Amino acid sequence: MPDRLEKDLELIDEYINNRLNSAQKLEFYDRLRSDNEFMMLFKQEWELHRLMQGCKAGLDADARTRILKNIYMQSRPEADILAELMSWIVDWILKIAVPSPVLSYIK
Repeated sequence: MPDRLEKDLELIDEYINNRLNSAQKLEFYDRLRSDNEFMMLFKQEWELHRLMQGCKAGLDADARTRILKNIYMQSRPEADILAELMSWIVDWILKIAVPSPVLSYIK
């Protein structure tokens, strides 16, 4: 059952994002008419898609950038995050310990 649900969700996603050819769309429409469970799943996914589009449209550019950056930061490997943190710490220590005119020559 989970495999079928996953395949149904993928099919619905393909339809919503207009990645089905004409023959696939006809099969999709036939399935909507004949399968009530699939039709209910489609309605839920369509509503979710519609709400997400409304939320995205209502966000200003800064908020979208922050959200995307947060998603990116959460998906990065831990080693990348640690390397960036170490680099930030070294830069911070250098800024404290070394006079500003000399700092540009160190980097």
